[in-house]
Amino acid sequence: MGAVSTAYPFALAAALLWGVSPVFTKRGIVRGGTSFHGALTVVTAGTGCYLVGLTIRGNLGGLLTLPPLAVLLFALSGVIGASVWLGFFAGVDRVGASIATAGFSTHPLFAAVIALVALGEALSPLTAVGVVILVAGLVLVASSKGGDRSGWALRDLVFPLSAAAAYAVSNVIRRHGLTATPATPLEAITINVVASLVVLLGYALVTHERQRRPSAASVRAFVASGLLSAVALLSLFEAFARGPVAVVSALSGLSTVVTTVVTAVFLADVERVTRGVVAGACLVVCGAALITVG
Repeated sequence: MGAVSTAYPFALAAALLWGVSPVFTKRGIVRGGTSFHGALTVVTAGTGCYLVGLTIRGNLGGLLTLPPLAVLLFALSGVIGASVWLGFFAGVDRVGASIATAGFSTHPLFAAVIALVALGEALSPLTAVGVVILVAGLVLVASSKGGDRSGWALRDLVFPLSAAAAYAVSNVIRRHGLTATPATPLEAITINVVASLVVLLGYALVTHERQRRPSAASVRAFVASGLLSAVALLSLFEAFARGPVAVVSALSGLSTVVTTVVTAVFLADVERVTRGVVAGACLVVCGAALITVG
């Protein structure tokens, strides 16, 4: 019980930081940035934080001694992770931080589907109930008439939902890498974000994104979002090291509720947080928690 209780502060810290991060992202987009600028800045900030962390610990050289399988697995998760950032940030841009975060929080549903299809794992009754509640919450969010005040279409939900699906796949690869290789969580995260950064830079080179320049105000907001996300991810891994995955995942999933509350307070000029958004977000969190525990 003691180990689990020590995991609580780290899991809750991850929820709080991840809950606030999308609000800065939306503010950066409003101030003249794009979803791509946000993704690139956040991943760059995370890469810098993790490289500094490895340097401080004296483990930077350890990246060169990792087995090829470890590098391959975490690099692959990072490649997929680039699509997570692009999809989620595009969702924040189109539907708003509160709606996008609720949509992204459906990733346990996609993880359950992967387990069912790829691994042949049967859905437990608790998981099935969680799926129903989660889907009901998502439907409520979609019909809430909340989110970005400029309006959005139902098809725009494909961005946060595709990010959630990619995140579920990336997590499966990441978890396998952590159990099958000697890589530490910090080494794994570093390889992951470096791979994501390479993909995003490559994307910029083959698109017109490289020709667009974000405003200084948007960059500051994106950097804040990136630093919050970086610390949140480290807090999450620390929580996983101290407590059960189900408990940690359920607590960190409260980030959706945090985003909804913070959005209502600090983004009232650009987003509408209705009762439907709040109720739907809560249902999504509850359903995701049941799926995780089940």
